Amino acid sequence: MKNKQAIQILKDHLLPVFESLGFETPVIQAGKYLTWRKEEQLHTLAFCCQLDKWPWDPWIGSRFVVEWTEETNDKIIKRARFADVANQQELDEVSELQNSVIAKFHIPTKEEYSEKVGVQVQDDAFFLDRYEDACQLVKYQKDRRSDIWFRYLQKNDVELWALFLARWISSAESRFLSFTG
Repeated sequence: MKNKQAIQILKDHLLPVFESLGFETPVIQAGKYLTWRKEEQLHTLAFCCQLDKWPWDPWIGSRFVVEWTEETNDKIIKRARFADVANQQELDEVSELQNSVIAKFHIPTKEEYSEKVGVQVQDDAFFLDRYEDACQLVKYQKDRRSDIWFRYLQKNDVELWALFLARWISSAESRFLSFTG
């Protein structure tokens, strides 16, 4: 799945929510940033979906992160990622959704990996750690600092995240505005 496809799915699902909250039409930058902005009296509020710098992988997919920022005079004065403004119930739901995506992941054999990269891999330690880490199930806790990246392997995984974020955004906006972290 190309970044362009993931961005389009997120944009299509989240656009009505952001429009209802008074945000401007989103901007797509470098094919991996999708940003909505809302001009307030003395500041600008922005919500950004950033796709991973690494291309989609056939065994562990890809991922994106979401971030709120508040800016004054083009300077960021406050920034928060998902876990900073999520409550424990939302973290539990994200853990469950994330684990349903991770359950689809696959650790490639040396042969599969060699065929994909076009070079015969002799030592699976060369690539195995990345795949083993990606296949670990998660349990996010509010009391622990987490940088949560939303994982996806297939189109329906991105749609799943977009539907979740569409429900989450309006309450998260007010929590972000009162966030002091």
